Amino acid sequence: MSLVLVLFSVIGFSQQKISSTNQFSIDFDNETLYAVSLDQISSLPSKSIGDISTVNHKGEVKGGRQNVKGVLLKDLLGKVNLGLSKPKDLFKYYFVLEASDNYKAVLSYNEIFDTDNIYVITESDGVVIQKSKDRIEILSLSRLGQGHIYIKGLMKLELKAAD
Repeated sequence: MSLVLVLFSVIGFSQQKISSTNQFSIDFDNETLYAVSLDQISSLPSKSIGDISTVNHKGEVKGGRQNVKGVLLKDLLGKVNLGLSKPKDLFKYYFVLEASDNYKAVLSYNEIFDTDNIYVITESDGVVIQKSKDRIEILSLSRLGQGHIYIKGLMKLELKAAD
């Protein structure tokens, strides 16, 4: 009987399959401000990122990508009017990035807009975003070798204010 319970608990709590996405929404105050499509991402100039090894929080290599190219997330978000005008107010905002498997990661407004480290991947291993099985992907280069933020199947980017 205990073997069956263990098996059920392993099956019940296993990670969901990551579905590729063709667009993601940018939400604020429970409203969708904008939907970003693959074509819109592809229309922006890509930067060469090079070869990347993805690692977990322990520094263990979990995979790698060659000839990675991407668009800075801040360049993409810069096309959207978020309605934030006072620079002082920006410090209290953060983004919750949600993938198709319900995985979530949090980035501060300043992490995105004050660095050139967070990319939407447009090509890797010779495969363009439209043909990638992991689309839409977000990669933060700020913590390489320490377990960086890497999201596959991005479906929503929600702007929230800290209390």
